[in-house]
Amino acid sequence: MGKYKAVLLMFVVAMMFSLAFGGCGTVSPLTAQPPLAEDPDVRREAARNPNTPVEALVALAEDEDRYVRWGVAQNPNTPAKTLVVLAKDEKVVVRWGVARNPNTP
Repeated sequence: MGKYKAVLLMFVVAMMFSLAFGGCGTVSPLTAQPPLAEDPDVRREAARNPNTPVEALVALAEDEDRYVRWGVAQNPNTPAKTLVVLAKDEKVVVRWGVARNPNTP
């Protein structure tokens, strides 16, 4: 995963962590074990979350996990250009997500 993508993912995870836990305590997404950005379940939820920034969705669209890409494909805020790319994904579940997205061109 490229440095740019990793930074975006950490931003998304930090945002979600802060929203979920109110930023309280000393545990953060950067210090939690294992790091939350490495957890595919966290990336899947970030991909489906309508509050995830568009830049992060674009980065998550290239994730190695098909269900992360599926979440991006279903997200109503995913840019049309990214949906076009995901429509060519090798995994059928990702293409189904694109087909269900009302913003698919």
